[in-house]
Amino acid sequence: MEIDGPGAPSGPSSPLGWAAKAERAYGVELWREKHVQFIKAVASEDSTQSLELHAVQYLRMSAVYWALGAADLVDATSECFDRDALVAFIRSCAQPDGGFSGSPGRRSHVLYTLSALQILAMVDAFAEVSTSQGELRVAGGAPVAASGSPSHLHGLAEASEGTRFFDASLTAAYIASLQQPDGSFVGDLGGEVDTRFSYCALTACALLGKLDAVDVSAACDFVLSCQNFDGSFGATPGGESHGGQVFCCLGALSVGGRLGDVDADLVGWWLAERQCDSGGLNGRPEKQADVCYSWWDLSCMLMLGRESWISRSDLTRFILQCQDADAGGIADRPDDQADIYHTFFGLAGLAMLGHLAATGVPCQAISPVYAIPQRVVDSLGLPCQMLPPVPDSGEAPEHGFIRGRNLHDLAAAARRDVCVVLGLAAAAE
Repeated sequence: MEIDGPGAPSGPSSPLGWAAKAERAYGVELWREKHVQFIKAVASEDSTQSLELHAVQYLRMSAVYWALGAADLVDATSECFDRDALVAFIRSCAQPDGGFSGSPGRRSHVLYTLSALQILAMVDAFAEVSTSQGELRVAGGAPVAASGSPSHLHGLAEASEGTRFFDASLTAAYIASLQQPDGSFVGDLGGEVDTRFSYCALTACALLGKLDAVDVSAACDFVLSCQNFDGSFGATPGGESHGGQVFCCLGALSVGGRLGDVDADLVGWWLAERQCDSGGLNGRPEKQADVCYSWWDLSCMLMLGRESWISRSDLTRFILQCQDADAGGIADRPDDQADIYHTFFGLAGLAMLGHLAATGVPCQAISPVYAIPQRVVDSLGLPCQMLPPVPDSGEAPEHGFIRGRNLHDLAAAARRDVCVVLGLAAAAE
């Protein structure tokens, strides 16, 4: 689904129309050049804003992914990064068990394994591998035996000098080892179960072209068991509803082809309720808006086809107000310190809203499911299920909205009843 690419609609109710309206109404523009300089500073090891300063060493892989993703969104990847250095960093984080760590010398984790594969896909490292008479060959490298892997990867990724640094089958086997009997996934061996890891596992296997390495049906069944009465999702069955978990669950279901199993109106209503008076989105009820939910929540609404249920112009205004006018970058809220995490997700939100293309900013579309450029998803033919958009009426259909409201009211009443019972019990003592 390409929101801000060539051929995107530009009528008054289209994403491009929303973005232009927001900029005209509030007079805030995207400061692309400042953001590019901010990303370059973050990516430079010599800078005081280096990745090491922005992220503790154990999650450096994530910081590289955020920075690369931000650069790609404003079409500045080659300006900010050296491709060979990126591939070398990924290679240094490859572990013998097939997984990847957050930085060299640390344990594998499914989150960093996904980030590593996303980075390799974004810099087109998979495309270095080609087939020749049943063999795999990398430019400058020796041929190795092919193993029937998908055409975009063929089971092997190598550095430019031809040194093998990960085997897709081994990486898929590592991910499969994290799946539990109930279909859930842990993040690493001995770790905790979380729907975040269900998303990471399915998405990573899809990037490898090896979804058959895991039990996709059981994985989707577990994710669906984590849906709450309010339509949202938690980390485990009965866990607290959270916008980030909704993204992970819907993303996993999209990759697994089971997105149609959710009540899109009910989930969409819960997501629409996340918009605050400031125009921004939050992750849970009664919380402040945060730029990162411009990704976590909005991407879900795009998957569900319910993006028309929020004010796109207000959300665009909120993101733009979180820019740092001096040093570049985007913060969680207006006047806070910018960081690479919120810069990536803020730019991603603007891309999905159509603001970048509408205002003539050089940009790339992003997949709301895979969180990588849409062109990469298309070129690799990655599985992705999206529900058709509902008519742009400006609000949720009455039946879904009323049902959601009734559930919300029932929950509030239940909480009041519990408080009364606890109060009576305390008084009786």
